[in-house]
Amino acid sequence: MNNNLEQIITKHNIPTLQSKIQIEAHKCLNCFDAPCSYACPTQINIPKFIKQISDKNIKGAAKTILQDNILGYSCGCACPSNVLCEQACVYHKTYMQPVQIKTLQKYATYVIMNKYNIKNILQCNQNNNSKNIALIGSGPASLSAAIELKLHGYKTTIFEQNKLAGGLLTYGMAPYKITQQEAQKEIQWLSELGIIIKTKIKIINNINTYKNNKYIKYISINTLIKNYDAIFLGLGLGEDSMLSLQKYSLNGIFGAVNLIAQIKSNSIKINFDNIQIAHIIGGGNTAIDIAHELKLLGVKNVIIIYRKNKHNMPAYKFELNQALMHGVHVADHTILTNIIHKNNQLLGIQVKNTKFNKTANFNSNLLVMAIGQNKQLDLYNKQKKIYIDNDNKIIVNPLTGQTNYKKIFAAGDCVNGGKEMVSAIYEAKTTANHMMSYLQ
Repeated sequence: MNNNLEQIITKHNIPTLQSKIQIEAHKCLNCFDAPCSYACPTQINIPKFIKQISDKNIKGAAKTILQDNILGYSCGCACPSNVLCEQACVYHKTYMQPVQIKTLQKYATYVIMNKYNIKNILQCNQNNNSKNIALIGSGPASLSAAIELKLHGYKTTIFEQNKLAGGLLTYGMAPYKITQQEAQKEIQWLSELGIIIKTKIKIINNINTYKNNKYIKYISINTLIKNYDAIFLGLGLGEDSMLSLQKYSLNGIFGAVNLIAQIKSNSIKINFDNIQIAHIIGGGNTAIDIAHELKLLGVKNVIIIYRKNKHNMPAYKFELNQALMHGVHVADHTILTNIIHKNNQLLGIQVKNTKFNKTANFNSNLLVMAIGQNKQLDLYNKQKKIYIDNDNKIIVNPLTGQTNYKKIFAAGDCVNGGKEMVSAIYEAKTTANHMMSYLQ
């Protein structure tokens, strides 16, 4: 099975793919103890769904996936399987390539999304009750929680401040992993279960400090507390962090997540083919994501500036290697010391190599900050009912996801500080089940 399978799926060339998928599915040994399933945060029954694919039962395979991970397609696109399920594959012990689990998952969910209504795969509990749950934010955590609640007969309403739902999927994940169109198609498909998604609505503390306009409507958190039986916070992370020497008004300087959002929304007014050199500050997965994406968009020279040894970068090694293969470069033991500009335009950067204690200036057409994201404190930091820790993460009961305010639950990045999407999905699903226990 070659490395172009995911491209074949994306290009809708399913007939070309089917025989290769069958070969890959038959490769699975259907291990009794299934180390791959244990390595998956959502604990999908991987041997079962692969066996179903090998038996050409694609609908059954998709149902097996979605019962444990409702965002099975997104994870099939973007999950770091190389360090999770595929890393645990027993074929590693024989020095053979592991079963390409992520691609098989993407295939099964892609086929089903384009063939069936979600109600033909999963059925909601028909014993509808009168309980209403509000979910703030529409990223993977809130989507996972909302659908789990809906499947059990609860009424769920998601509130999202942006124009489109999806959070990280829609705005924060590099397009080479999943496009905005793919994310929206999956969300629309899932919403047919009956979850309500209200966009362009921002939940705030003090309604008197804001005035509604044609772009966004404001609702007080106290209004939700009064009108809903329980509230789920799936806020994710906030704006990009910036260095103290950041010149906010300069053209050519972006936060990484903001730049990815503009690229995914086609709202960026940059011809990347004309960018001679771009510098990325940071060493995490977001830095790799934007660097890799810029290279794919045609930027001639993309250089990651990292303050330590590149072998110690916190980014996944397999993603770093993929970026390097596409021509991204890494300048390690290097820190940004100054930004060179004229007439409000970025011209270059000054950096210092800490290993050799030397300073140098370099031309730069694009400078991207990928040094982390701030927490969304504007809602819960001022809401005294909800406690946060010293890292500005919401404090919850680790077993239930319940905050100190009994009616409010939380999961995902606003609780764990920023982990894999698949972890947020699992945490939110678990929290949703504890919400149901609380409501009962």
